[in-house]
Amino acid sequence: MKIKTNTTDRLFSLYIRTRDNWTCCRCFKKYIPPTNGLQSAHNFGRRVHATRWHEHNAAAICTGCHTYLDGHEKERHDLFINKFGEREFKTVRALHDIPKGKVDQIAKRQELREMLESLDT
Repeated sequence: MKIKTNTTDRLFSLYIRTRDNWTCCRCFKKYIPPTNGLQSAHNFGRRVHATRWHEHNAAAICTGCHTYLDGHEKERHDLFINKFGEREFKTVRALHDIPKGKVDQIAKRQELREMLESLDT
């Protein structure tokens, strides 16, 4: 079943791709926005709201690398460990494994807007 995207997802994706300088974190290909060739790829799936919009659970990954990493879990985990560190990886994994309720998406969108603005400074 495909998970629908919403305004929070689109804002989060923009934040991740901007944070990563519109560059694939695996092959390092640089993209010029706007583009569908670079995606906000999640390490742990988007079904769990506690980690769906967690900045250390996503990285800018090109379509080809994203497809590859979806079939190679260990390499995907290694990429995230190298990018964020073992401690953050374990934190996100623990959050993902704990069942939680829904996230306040209005508050999350405001937080993401502020995070995006901080990248501009």
